[in-house]
Amino acid sequence: LVIDGENGYVCKLDLQEWTERAVTLLTEPELYQRYSERSLALVARYNFDNAASGLLDACRRAISLRAPKTSNIESAL
Repeated sequence: LVIDGENGYVCKLDLQEWTERAVTLLTEPELYQRYSERSLALVARYNFDNAASGLLDACRRAISLRAPKTSNIESAL
């Protein structure tokens, strides 16, 4: 849910980089506010109804792509 530079930072596992990014957010209130607002907009579409619908769509797709099973006898013919 974090898009680097859009609503936060995606950083490698480096203490110095994480520290610098945290200080930036704590010292630049306008940037913090912009990232916060963007985060709220991004997560607005994540709710139980959409999650359930997405799961149902994925299940239907998986079922439709499933190849019919054939027995060894059928495949030998």
